[in-house]
Amino acid sequence: MEKIKKNKSKFFAVVLFLFIFVSGCSYTANRILPENIRNINVSMFLNKTLKYRLENLLSDAIIEELIMDGRLKVVEQSESDCSLSGEIVQFLKQPVNTDRSNNVLENKLTLIINIILKDKKGNVILEKKNISESYNYPERQSEQDAMVRLIKNLSRKIVIQIIEKE
Repeated sequence: MEKIKKNKSKFFAVVLFLFIFVSGCSYTANRILPENIRNINVSMFLNKTLKYRLENLLSDAIIEELIMDGRLKVVEQSESDCSLSGEIVQFLKQPVNTDRSNNVLENKLTLIINIILKDKKGNVILEKKNISESYNYPERQSEQDAMVRLIKNLSRKIVIQIIEKE
């Protein structure tokens, strides 16, 4: 009798696993981009902040994220079906946690950007303003390391917004 209960439990576990697996495989993202757009050019973002080289870091991270994603090929402007450009509107660093002596224990970095995606004829495919991403980090972590993580998260968010409807 106990063996039958164990077999039923295993059976239900396998069925549940298969159900979850099959359900997950049926997900398809809604594309914003027309099917004829297969490659992209990423222009250097305009940096409206005082934070040095932020535009280089963000543009490079978006290119890297697009390459890793693999759904759009990154190419030169002359070969592209569409072009992504944007501007970094704001960079903020704020303390979010202090001790009793007012020593900072944790900071928050925030980037706010605008993006525009155009086809090769100059028609706007997608325009998003005030895309914001924040990253909290302990004071013992360097601001540069936190910035790299923030930009990585933001570039992933941008690529998703370009390719999929959210």
